[in-house]
Amino acid sequence: DPIIFCEGCDVAVHLACYGLQKVPEGDWMCRACSTRSSKAVKKQCCLCTCPDGALKPTRDNRWAHLFCAQWIPELFISNTKAMEPVENMNKLVKERLSMNCVVCKTRNKGACIQCAYGNCTVPVHPMCSGDNVVPVLGATRSLTVFGQILTAKVKSLRAIS
Repeated sequence: DPIIFCEGCDVAVHLACYGLQKVPEGDWMCRACSTRSSKAVKKQCCLCTCPDGALKPTRDNRWAHLFCAQWIPELFISNTKAMEPVENMNKLVKERLSMNCVVCKTRNKGACIQCAYGNCTVPVHPMCSGDNVVPVLGATRSLTVFGQILTAKVKSLRAIS
């Protein structure tokens, strides 16, 4: 799957993963940049604290990383060809918003998911989990693999501090 770069923010996205059917001709702008006026503040994911990444609109007029949206079980993407909008934001489990992310150490800033490996329940923002996690929608195995990766990451973080 070809990777393209936004001319506005330099985010790199896989064509199909971002909901594009073919490589655009000329300069390409991601959805967040193409809808931003020149003086507007850069758009931010409402589900995490990471400033960059592939954003798509939510049904309630906010922005979310596709990665975050695909990892949070209550959320879904209604048009999987265009990969937007992110739906069900009003059904987001409120407790996710008050969890303390083990990586960025923030609470009340975005929605965390929890480890699913063994009895571990460590919370983390999906984007904070690192580049090792690839979402497989609807698969419990992906949460277990995520949990194993996260558990190893948490152990290494604890060893440092």
